[in-house]
Amino acid sequence: MRVSCRCGQLTDGLTVQLADSVLDTGLKDVPALYELWGCLSVIQTVIDAALEQGLQVVAQGLVRPVPGCLLVALSPGGGSAVALAHADGRRIDLTQQRPFTDRGLWQSVSFTQRPDLVLECTAPGTRPRLMIFDPKYKRDDGNGPQKADIDKMHAYRDAIIHADGGRIVRHATILYPGPTRCFGPGLSAISALPGEDAALADGIRRLLADHLFGA
Repeated sequence: MRVSCRCGQLTDGLTVQLADSVLDTGLKDVPALYELWGCLSVIQTVIDAALEQGLQVVAQGLVRPVPGCLLVALSPGGGSAVALAHADGRRIDLTQQRPFTDRGLWQSVSFTQRPDLVLECTAPGTRPRLMIFDPKYKRDDGNGPQKADIDKMHAYRDAIIHADGGRIVRHATILYPGPTRCFGPGLSAISALPGEDAALADGIRRLLADHLFGA
């Protein structure tokens, strides 16, 4: 599968080849295809928004050159997608399926938590802030998000803490094929419909402005 993609300084508008085993299934595994699209949409939007804020790509594990093109591949299991930094010391790291256990600087107070995408923002003299994005190809009978998926966002927001006991997840959201819903401070479901990429990017950018760049 070949796609044309812009990811700021990562691809510079080059044609890239997307590598993922789910592409071999065609439409037999639509949920997995949807989740792949959702993750790539979040990554591209975060990169674009961060570059506009003056950050620069300093490391990435998403794209590698191959003869004739660039190969894009997600790296589940806590792999780093991209890191961006600013001269003033601000840094953004976006990781895939990062595990939070009961040990470490950032940990889970209960069971291991493994969100699809974790956006970590650090700045000199401030507590780290995390945002969590989970694409879910599911709706309830009323076309809204499923309770189990929102409950999972509750778990991410409340269970993942700093080692000193303070909360560090500023917002946890699912991307799903239904209307945008807010569930109080730090929880939401963003409308994510294939073919309406601009609307999805706008929704992600609003969260970034509210919980990352605007704070």
